[in-house]
Amino acid sequence: MNSKNNSIWFVVAAALGIFIFAFEHYFHFAASAQAGILPRLQPDAVTGVQVIPSGAPEICVARTNGNGF
Repeated sequence: MNSKNNSIWFVVAAALGIFIFAFEHYFHFAASAQAGILPRLQPDAVTGVQVIPSGAPEICVARTNGNGF
């Protein structure tokens, strides 16, 4: 590659970097309101969680003394 090609690729990379930076920081789109997976869940009322993955031991977590998980 010659220096002309290198400088062209550098300009292309810089332009893409500037575009990504500007797009991420200045073009915030409003997120659609989601109903949620469990809309009526009350996190303070949960006392334990049990997960049973297939082919693996189960995972159990319990809340004690009013502390978080």
